[in-house]
Amino acid sequence: MPDIDGEANVSGELSHKNKQINNLKYIGILSRFEKLNKFDKTNKLLAIISGPEPQRTVFENIIIKKFSKENYKSIIVRGTSEGRKKDTINISFINIANSKKLQQLISQSEYIVSRSGYSSILDYIKLGVKAILIPTPGQTEQEYLAEYLSQKYNFTHVKQADFIKFKIN
Repeated sequence: MPDIDGEANVSGELSHKNKQINNLKYIGILSRFEKLNKFDKTNKLLAIISGPEPQRTVFENIIIKKFSKENYKSIIVRGTSEGRKKDTINISFINIANSKKLQQLISQSEYIVSRSGYSSILDYIKLGVKAILIPTPGQTEQEYLAEYLSQKYNFTHVKQADFIKFKIN
């Protein structure tokens, strides 16, 4: 299991509740990224859009609306090859970023805004970044992880419906 045993665990009750599983081994935090030297934080916000439609598009539209109201330099990785968004004064759009580019963008951003999928969370823990986690509505495991991990790491969790009103420091 890609997690840590004991109090430092990432998945909480999702994998630690049932100790009756035979041969379960925790193999630590798995991530496609390696922690890099410090980068200048050239972006306040980086949104990484993911997930199945129609929620991917709903999430993207909420992020664009929120970021448009902020006076921060922001980047949105759209997670789709469909269409192209035109950059604005404070928002740059990237349709898809490979792992190397994504790691660079994450390292250059003060806050990451994304869904609270387990592999994304493992990446953020590995890189030691601040994240604002917005669970996909109805995805109970994402809702649980976002709330559980906001108490353990540099994560904040916000419901999708509340993100427009959420104050980003």
